Order: sequence, then C-alpha cells, then structure tokens
Amino acid sequence: MTSPPSSDHPARPGKGSSSSGGATQVPEPGILGLMGLGLAGLAFASTRRRRRS
Repeated sequence: MTSPPSSDHPARPGKGSSSSGGATQVPEPGILGLMGLGLAGLAFASTRRRRRS
C-alpha cells in the first residue's frame, strides 16, 4: 500500500495531500509526438495500399 502524497511531492509543491483522490497523470510531449507519428504512418500506409489495389 502506498502512502498519500506529502507536501514535498514534486508535482504539487506545498499542497499536501488532496481530498480528490490524487493527481492526474499527464503524458509527456515526446510520447504524444511518437504516437502521432505512428498514427500518421498507419494512415500513409493505408492510403498507399489503397492506391496499389
């Protein structure tokens, strides 16, 4: 079992523990960029496959 976030938590400095159940995790910009490139690659492959048929 983990302990609730303390006041020295890096994501919420000075806030202490919250009553809302914790902080929401936000994905890093690099991860979103990689996911976008992957989706763009899938779209490109799909259109290229349609043109060949």
